[in-house]
Amino acid sequence: HLYTAKNHPKKMPIAIVSHGLGGNYQELGAYAHDLAKKGYLVYAFDFPGGSTGGQSTGLKEEQMSLTTEVNDLIAVKSALQKRIDVKKHQVLLVGGSQGGVVSSLMASQHPQDIQGLALMYPAFSMSHDARVKYQNTSEIPTTTDIFGFTVGKDYYRDLLKINVVKDATKFDGPVLIVHGNEDSIVPIKYVGQAVDNFPNAQMNILDGAGHGFDGKAQELAQKKLNKFVKTLN
Repeated sequence: HLYTAKNHPKKMPIAIVSHGLGGNYQELGAYAHDLAKKGYLVYAFDFPGGSTGGQSTGLKEEQMSLTTEVNDLIAVKSALQKRIDVKKHQVLLVGGSQGGVVSSLMASQHPQDIQGLALMYPAFSMSHDARVKYQNTSEIPTTTDIFGFTVGKDYYRDLLKINVVKDATKFDGPVLIVHGNEDSIVPIKYVGQAVDNFPNAQMNILDGAGHGFDGKAQELAQKKLNKFVKTLN
């Protein structure tokens, strides 16, 4: 889904919004709307194989992994940069939960033209959680259920290979992280470790917020994002 303001500038910076595991393009819709108002061309999409009832085809749920999602994000960025109405060297990546880790991995591996990262409740505990479940690849079953979403062998194979707290924190541009201190799915300590590893990250802790923001927490997160965006351009 593409978001732009009615009276948008002739050439707009790009923002790409990535949802969490099993989510869809609407998960971070409020941030997408906000960024469009700020003059961005915003694209929010369903990851192939990573979205419950998603609109993107090409992969089954069991085939999705961090690698496939990073590759999808690279493809989306390339396609958007070919448009004539964009500032192709100004790309902001916005991600929630797993989408935050995917955005961070992509920026760590391919930082070209990425101006900043904005991560909402990013799932930096993923590698730790995978290792608690499976000690090595031979233990990984054909499918695993995570909160009602089915993932395949490749998903965990990927996670055992890397440590997201280290490998997804090599981007040296500005990083905004917003996380709730009541997040029971992604304990804040892993996010703190990621913040320490990023060369240029700021952590904003939302008191009482869990995994995924709504109401007051979402309003606060949007304010933090707006403030962050002002520093980029």
